[in-house]
Amino acid sequence: MLYSLSFSYHYVGNRGDIMGTQVFHTLLGICAKPTWIHRLHVVTKLVIVMSLSISVIMVGDVFSAIALLLLSGTLLYLSHVTLGALRKYVLVFIGILQLIALSYTLITPLPGRYVLVDVELLRVVAERGVFVWRILITDESLKYIFILGSKFLVMIFTAVLLLNIVNERELIWGLRSIKCPYVVAVALALVFRGISLFINDFFVVRDAISLRGLSLEEASLPGKLRTYFYMLIPLFVLMIRRSYEVSLALEARGLRIRPGKVSTYYRMTFTMRDLAVSMVFVLVPVLFYLHLIGFV
Repeated sequence: MLYSLSFSYHYVGNRGDIMGTQVFHTLLGICAKPTWIHRLHVVTKLVIVMSLSISVIMVGDVFSAIALLLLSGTLLYLSHVTLGALRKYVLVFIGILQLIALSYTLITPLPGRYVLVDVELLRVVAERGVFVWRILITDESLKYIFILGSKFLVMIFTAVLLLNIVNERELIWGLRSIKCPYVVAVALALVFRGISLFINDFFVVRDAISLRGLSLEEASLPGKLRTYFYMLIPLFVLMIRRSYEVSLALEARGLRIRPGKVSTYYRMTFTMRDLAVSMVFVLVPVLFYLHLIGFV
């Protein structure tokens, strides 16, 4: 079987929307349903992501944290990201939130107006004074825990949004539009194609091992490591075979390392909708900054 490899866009619909494979789908195997956000210009998508990233720095109180959290969550909802796709990221966020809570209650407690919990763990009396180590939970510490936790959650939402709305073809088109060398574009396209093929091969080998009676869920940690080590052998063989098939696909499509001129089926246009969305999200970090300095 020969695997197709293309650096041009497919024409779909009246406008000619780009319907490539999302990076989110390539890395995690989860593909969200295309929406109007996916059909925006790649520059507009980057403006949205950069706007959310800059706005995180401007968050200084609970109100702005809630507002930015709702904005990023709404964008995820509009891009049709399912809760199942966010499950792994939520587990990572819970671990980060626990570290933040420990740092503000156990390591560097913050005094506040209202004290909720005050437990003394250790008292050391020295010549120069008394050292007291305690668990102190105040309204001020809870506020900073919520603000910092919201920032991390917004960053996770922004990363998931970027992986969801940007597809591989747009990345290749972006590199070619800024006069990136053709060899680099070919290498990056092969990397994305190789990631998706490796993930598919991994699931095939894992299912084959399960059919032979080896259960990864019930095995111990050394058993899982040994099983994954055994899986590397067929994966390595499949990787070599895929590389050969991709090279045949490149040769069959007439793609060379040093072509004269590469033609494309589609040229992206920056529409009025892209301009309006970009202007709105350019104003978002400005509003958060004005709220931070007390102007709004």
